[in-house]
Amino acid sequence: MKQKLVEHAYSVLFVGLLLVILSFILHVTGRSELGTPDPLIQKLSEIKVLRPEHPLHRTLLLESLRTYYPHQNMNTDSLIDAVIAWRRQEVLADIDASRKAAGMSFSKFGELLSMYGSFVFVFIVVMFLIYYGAQTLGLFQFVVDKRRRPSLWQSLYISGRVFFSKASKAQRKSALKNMAVITVRAMAKTLFYIMVFSPAYVMAYSFKTNFETDSMLFLIFLGTFTNGVLITFMYKFYVLLNVESRKGYVETAVAKSLSRDYHAINNRQIFAPLKRFPDHVLEHIFIHTRYQYLGSIKEQGSTVITGLIIVEMALNIQGHLGYELLKNILYRNWDVVLIIVFGIFLLVKMTETAADVLMEYESNKYENRNNA
Repeated sequence: MKQKLVEHAYSVLFVGLLLVILSFILHVTGRSELGTPDPLIQKLSEIKVLRPEHPLHRTLLLESLRTYYPHQNMNTDSLIDAVIAWRRQEVLADIDASRKAAGMSFSKFGELLSMYGSFVFVFIVVMFLIYYGAQTLGLFQFVVDKRRRPSLWQSLYISGRVFFSKASKAQRKSALKNMAVITVRAMAKTLFYIMVFSPAYVMAYSFKTNFETDSMLFLIFLGTFTNGVLITFMYKFYVLLNVESRKGYVETAVAKSLSRDYHAINNRQIFAPLKRFPDHVLEHIFIHTRYQYLGSIKEQGSTVITGLIIVEMALNIQGHLGYELLKNILYRNWDVVLIIVFGIFLLVKMTETAADVLMEYESNKYENRNNA
């Protein structure tokens, strides 16, 4: 375990040193000053109403140059292109000047630290919700399959046959009630799948258009229930449950009089924060599956971080880390960009370290190495 912690520390130091070197290189190569252009180019660029990119203005300017400057060394098309390029250089110079004026200060670092703290808080909440949701939904689907109950569509078909048959009035009324309940459940399940598989920005613009207020809770909702993250890890946990249920120790547990009747498992046990199934084989299946799922926390953490950054960038949620990163990339404020990138990398490494520590703790507990 100590070796893994040292490896994580070395990787953080290496990336930090690399970003410091990159910052120095960007500071050296990023210094650009405007040269002295041709007097005619400077004179034309100072005409504010002139828009050489516009076809009409370009045509008029071509005719004027050919009339008043017939002996110009460069051709008129190249001259107009030079005016456009010079104006772009002036804009970039203004941006660069504003970037240097903004710079990195203690107040700016404090703002970044506050944004980073908010991002970490949202990340931890989303990670917990997905961790709980993946296990709960995966376990629920596993128990439903083990009960071998008919699917919603099969149940709807059975109720429909009863309703359209020559059954009694009471039976037809009950069948109609079942059909209504099944239809509502099917619609709710369909809407849930549409939501969890939809990109975050699609869901966001479906619910609201202003992301400046109450964005924290909205960001947690989008990070948890969109982009297919929850359903992906739910299915992964479900697959692990199925694999574990086919292993030999399950039959051994049944031989030792543990129950395998999944109808005895109630929904309260499934949806409880601490899931326990005493005297049931599911207790051992769930414990082994949860232990194997711990390795997915690293992948889950990287996926959640990427999703949150994309959500904040795509929705332009002001005052958050992703928006600040996008804005400073636009203004080429590389110090801020590199600090944010390093913070994101640090969060990834902290997640991986926490996963390694947790797996080591669980391994020691189940292998009786805690007192070794």
